[in-house]
Amino acid sequence: MKEKKTIAVIDIGTNSFHLLIVRIDEKGAYHLLRRERKFVKLALDGIHKISKKQFDKGVATLASFRTIVEQYEPDDVLAFGTAAIREAENGREFIDKVKQELNLSIYCIDGDTEATMIYYGVRNAVNLTHKPVLIVDIGGGSVEFVIGDEGQIYWQTSLPIGASLLKDRYHHHDPMPKREIDQLRNDLRRELATVKKQVDLYEPDQLIGVAGSFETVADIISANNTDFHYSHDQVAHHLPVDKFLDLHKRLTASTLDERLAIKGMHPERADMIVVASILTHLIIEDYGIREMSLSRYGLKEGVLYSVVNQIPIAAAEL
Repeated sequence: MKEKKTIAVIDIGTNSFHLLIVRIDEKGAYHLLRRERKFVKLALDGIHKISKKQFDKGVATLASFRTIVEQYEPDDVLAFGTAAIREAENGREFIDKVKQELNLSIYCIDGDTEATMIYYGVRNAVNLTHKPVLIVDIGGGSVEFVIGDEGQIYWQTSLPIGASLLKDRYHHHDPMPKREIDQLRNDLRRELATVKKQVDLYEPDQLIGVAGSFETVADIISANNTDFHYSHDQVAHHLPVDKFLDLHKRLTASTLDERLAIKGMHPERADMIVVASILTHLIIEDYGIREMSLSRYGLKEGVLYSVVNQIPIAAAEL
């Protein structure tokens, strides 16, 4: 990319919608102009159909994003739909409604493409080496797993075990009783059999968590430990495994009201943080993870990387 360009990227997730507007210079480096996040929870009433209330809320949120975007007169606006759009029977209807009312085209991407974009985003935030790492993005509808290093992806997958789905299926009482936790852990081990096989093959011992629940974990640890400081200005940060394990015990023993009272908790994530923590804890415990990091770069930044480097982004069929 030789000329300067302003690009807006919209990530239409199952739980939250994200807007990122950047100015890309002649060298391909980008400079942040605006970042927004709105919790929409498209799958509030189930992943297989977007309810009318959440449908309308989603369209209204994108309308507010569109108003913001127009202030920056971007050269390109790229909007991407992930699991909630892929899985919902009215996902196509949502795309058509947004196009009709807002003149905004939404490109639905499949899980493999999402995983690839996440890897590109992480690679631009974290100083990867020649040693493989395990990258995990816990979304509301799906979880992406990538094993890769500084130069390549060795393996990737996207599984329909997002936090919203896990909460609906397993988290029926507060605090979550042992039988529900055990059932979730046992079922997750079966779902993650292919992931475990690849972890055994490539032997990553570092987990890199992408945004979402991992940012909440970082905020809570930072707010409750004077010896750990986490800044939102940093695009990557080390997370102490022992402090996460302590937090995990606290989360799984808590009621919703108790979680909401935890210093650093994001109120919008308090309902799903328990199942996300159980998944993270299982990965650490079963996969021999010794180091844990947070990447604030993920899908959106990976999309920007692809645009700058002219890498095609495949859209999924609905």
